[in-house]
Amino acid sequence: MSLKAFFAWGGFDVVIGNPPYVRNRELDEKQKMYFNSFYKSADGQYDLYQLFYEKGINILKENSILGYITSNKFTIASYGKKLREYILDNCIIKQIIDVSMINVFKKVSTYPYIIILEKDKENIDNIIKYKKVLTEEELLKNKLECIEQKSYLNDENKNFILRKIPDFFVKIDSMSLKLGDIATIKETIHTGNVREKLIINEYINNKCKKVLFGKNVHRYSFEWTGFYVNYDKSLIDKSKKEYGNLCEEKYFENPKILLRDISKRPDAIFDNEKYYSVNTLYSIQFVDGIEYNYLYLLGILNSNLIAFYFRNKFEEAHVSGGYLRFKKIYTSLLPIKKLDLNNKQDKEMHDKMVALVDSIIALNKKLSFEKNPNAVTMLNRQINAVDKQIDSLVYKLYNLSDEEIKIIEG
Repeated sequence: MSLKAFFAWGGFDVVIGNPPYVRNRELDEKQKMYFNSFYKSADGQYDLYQLFYEKGINILKENSILGYITSNKFTIASYGKKLREYILDNCIIKQIIDVSMINVFKKVSTYPYIIILEKDKENIDNIIKYKKVLTEEELLKNKLECIEQKSYLNDENKNFILRKIPDFFVKIDSMSLKLGDIATIKETIHTGNVREKLIINEYINNKCKKVLFGKNVHRYSFEWTGFYVNYDKSLIDKSKKEYGNLCEEKYFENPKILLRDISKRPDAIFDNEKYYSVNTLYSIQFVDGIEYNYLYLLGILNSNLIAFYFRNKFEEAHVSGGYLRFKKIYTSLLPIKKLDLNNKQDKEMHDKMVALVDSIIALNKKLSFEKNPNAVTMLNRQINAVDKQIDSLVYKLYNLSDEEIKIIEG
């Protein structure tokens, strides 16, 4: 049978595969132009495997099955949104098995994800069966959870999240601005293969800047461990295949929030002392026109509410050991309560947050110098008390009920 006759007949009954994992930057420009012209899902920094989903669905007969094992990154990344929309427009999602937390492919960090699709546009009432596998032992168990496909359809970003999202998240989102709309979120210095040139432990000239690493930053506090970055782009000799990215000075020289890349909950500080940082920290700076104080934003980011929201909203941010990756693709979507600073009540709540956060920063700074055990105990009690006041204010800002607060606090 010719290929033309085959497709006139209707297509395949089943498509099964493990498509190639080829990053966008590894494609040449002619390939990109072709893919961008012929694939709806070719958007942003897409991986080649994403196009195989679209092609696989296209060559199926109606009510036929596709099963792939690929990376899970397309399920929440911004560059995967067009593919998620394409799947939701054309398919029933029958089953998802996420094995990204276990070592399926030895020596390859691919975060594998198995998805079974049926080509059928009548999917509004579909119930997806899924399993999030955390250990190899769990892989052998047959228990599956369920989630409504319409929860993906109703999500603004069409994220494929393997967890039921609390209903009150809709309320939170409706009264908020996305962090990415009010601030830049910048991954900072990449030392590449010249770390020994860039990171030094002595001040040698005025290009040396105090530098912080992710491990130096905690909620409302940090410690500088004596390291500098030699901020000199001429140190990177590209003719010797050296590489690195020093990032623009404005992300360090101006006031900012520094957010830790990997942690069990958001760990952020405010810095107006011009510390530089490596890419285990993100620099967050308000865009022009935003009048909020940085301490208002810091209190929200470090709150129990945002920790709960992040854990439950961004399934693919979870990594082993209970840790989370605070990548820009996730943090840019965090809900920051919108306030009208010309409104008396809003201004009072804004200023109260600023005062509380200023207080907890001062207490943490005092704690870092305190040696007396009794004084340390007293300071920790004061810090915990102020922390609870900040959480209470955040709950009030987002108009949460007692029942919703109980869910957050477990």
